[in-house]
Amino acid sequence: MAAVYAGLTRNNPIQLIYKKKSKSWYSSAYHVMIVGKSWLELIQVDKQAGRRLDIMSENTARIGLMPFNFEKWIKENSHLLKPPVNNYCLWNSDDFIVMAVGGPNARNDYHVNSTEEWFYQYKGDMLLKVVDGGEFKDIPIKENEMFLLPGNVPHNPVRFENTVGVVLERKRPAGSLDHLRWYCEQCTEIVYQESFHCTNLGTQLKPVIQRYFASEDLRTCKKCGHVNPTK
Repeated sequence: MAAVYAGLTRNNPIQLIYKKKSKSWYSSAYHVMIVGKSWLELIQVDKQAGRRLDIMSENTARIGLMPFNFEKWIKENSHLLKPPVNNYCLWNSDDFIVMAVGGPNARNDYHVNSTEEWFYQYKGDMLLKVVDGGEFKDIPIKENEMFLLPGNVPHNPVRFENTVGVVLERKRPAGSLDHLRWYCEQCTEIVYQESFHCTNLGTQLKPVIQRYFASEDLRTCKKCGHVNPTK
């Protein structure tokens, strides 16, 4: 039985596996396995006629996407890891969100997530700025190091040029809210905050950041009057 694997690319987000049947039976038939986020369909196709013969769905077969070479993916998709967020969602399954994150970034916001976040530095170092009990702290995460951030800790991931990391987050419970906030660089008061139910962090953060950068009023501290910079 021969098998051909089509890897994950930006033009082919769904994995296809073709398995040829024995020549003594169904000489022109192939099985095509289509693997989605949490489901698969096994479709028997007549190659010559180009028609579907039968379909079998298995909702319980949660095998996700097939393995792929992460280093190769980065080389082919580095354009997806661009500022201001540098973030691309690799998997968005029933329980977990897995993201690839590049550098450099130019963010001065702090993200607050009610669930834990797992950081792994695949290439180069990063700096995770956090607010722990009202105290601003820096947590260096070096290449090949990992770190588990507790929930509800405001954090600002600082990423440098030519670095790549992986971030794993829990799928947000229904009704939960993430927060994106900025602190005043003079008095540390919260200058601005937006709250949202997180479904895709890579796409949801960008408009909030752009909105804050574009408005001097949003960047003006209501406590001390300082106009905070965009970077």
